Amino acid sequence: MIAVYIAGPYRASTQTVIDRHVRRASREGAELCTLGYAALVPHSMTAHWDDHYGVSIEAIMAADFELLGRCDAVLVLPGWEASEGTKAEIAHAEACGIPVYYSREELLHGRPAE
Repeated sequence: MIAVYIAGPYRASTQTVIDRHVRRASREGAELCTLGYAALVPHSMTAHWDDHYGVSIEAIMAADFELLGRCDAVLVLPGWEASEGTKAEIAHAEACGIPVYYSREELLHGRPAE
């Protein structure tokens, strides 16, 4: 089974937008799961840890990087260009030699973007 890390925007100026980001990433993970992938969705795993439990973004990202390093691929969701966290996840994946895909179609066909 291929483990896929879902990367995409999380933080936002309003709780409504954060919740939208979490739902979108969770939906993508669920859809990949139905296709036979093991989806890792950090959005839903650490949602609100920063604002409700006082966990620093740095600690969350360190944990995310550890989990990302154990995956076979990364699927990047739209809007990543404006997300510093997602850019850092992409850079970490590339440094680890983990393929990065920018659409589900790329992932399903095993063709990362050049």
